[in-house]
Amino acid sequence: MVNIIIISEMRVGSRWIHYLLRDLLGMKVSGELDAKELPHCDKLVQHRFSENRIVKFHHATQNDILNHISGDYKIIGIVRNPRDRITSWTFHQRYKPSGKGLQVIKDAESDRKAVKITFDLKQGQLDNERQFILMVRGFSTKLFHDQYSTQDRYIWTCYHWLLKDTFKEIKTIVKFLGLDIPDKKIREVIQKNSFKNRSGRVPGKEVRDNEWFRKGVEHDYEKFFDEEMIQQSRQITDEYWSRIRDEDTK
Repeated sequence: MVNIIIISEMRVGSRWIHYLLRDLLGMKVSGELDAKELPHCDKLVQHRFSENRIVKFHHATQNDILNHISGDYKIIGIVRNPRDRITSWTFHQRYKPSGKGLQVIKDAESDRKAVKITFDLKQGQLDNERQFILMVRGFSTKLFHDQYSTQDRYIWTCYHWLLKDTFKEIKTIVKFLGLDIPDKKIREVIQKNSFKNRSGRVPGKEVRDNEWFRKGVEHDYEKFFDEEMIQQSRQITDEYWSRIRDEDTK
């Protein structure tokens, strides 16, 4: 049995990896933990490990995990285009049924205004800073070749790579976990957990209005960002894509 911790910001595809690994390894999922719980949750994490559960943290970096969680485990990080993440997070908070989203976002007169409110929140800047930390510490799936030992603790991927070649990304993560799983099984689990099979809808073809789960679409932000937001976010977005492209060429 391998103990797995997934770390990410919200709305980047971590639940997708969670389900894929659950079905591949015969494990159990569990609800997300927040970084603020880290100083007090080592026993909780160990209990989830003992139940053969995958542990998932939002808003935590790999160093946060390593400084607070004991024992043997592997860390998997995932990042996403900052503009798409902001848009998806807005809809998650604006329409989620529990009603626990930010009221100012729920009360916005339009979805475009709600995205603008989210865009201006200082919290979004902190979330993106953590995304970049995940991209510069440890190594990526693109760099995980034979020279890297399966004894390493941390690997990261991105939503773009997962969409582009899900099989390649998951196969690399499985290798990082020190496991040998037949390609046929990996492909079967990927098919089972495709957006269409899980939801009955084709990505991008679902009803997009009033939908708190906005799945499977890159550049979803284009309908909601105005030119000022595009300009203001250009530097950080260009840096994100630059790092992704750099990883592709190494």
